[in-house]
Amino acid sequence: MAFSLDNFKRRTKRKIREGSIIWSDFDCVNVYARGKNLHIQNGIVSGELQSCRFQEARSGLRIDNVSTKFNIREGYVNIMDIHIKDKYTDLHLPYFRMIYDGAAAFKDYIGKVRMSALLKDSEIDTRTLDYFADISGAAGIKLRLNGEFDGTVKDFKLNNIKIDTPEGKFSAIVNGRVSGLPAI
Repeated sequence: MAFSLDNFKRRTKRKIREGSIIWSDFDCVNVYARGKNLHIQNGIVSGELQSCRFQEARSGLRIDNVSTKFNIREGYVNIMDIHIKDKYTDLHLPYFRMIYDGAAAFKDYIGKVRMSALLKDSEIDTRTLDYFADISGAAGIKLRLNGEFDGTVKDFKLNNIKIDTPEGKFSAIVNGRVSGLPAI
């Protein structure tokens, strides 16, 4: 199974960094998905994605496995027991939630969709993050993460984010607020 999200803006004249994801022209191929208990009732969609794998054709990002349980209704998404794994990263989130004022809020996702998440025993590699933001200068750094995130992309709080390296060369606990968007 395969699908593409085509957007005619893809013929942009701006320079596109090789290996980065262009969300307006996302080309998902080699898709395999298995789920169960899909229910649609009273405006609520719920179910379980037991296993999913796919590749984004243009960037080369390959997700080896995604599994989760979900509950979605207007203005609220609750995704539980998330596990996402690729060649470099192994991400575990007991929950990820989005709260928003209707579908129109996604036009200004960075400012109008509130997210909260709990990271638990996750290992993130900068080679995975490089698909989403140009951090190629930090390629190959692995971080273990635990802790909570709450807010919008442009204004969020970090609660007891524990960061360390698998080799034990670095360790920190971060609490704080980030307001404004970084220059990436």
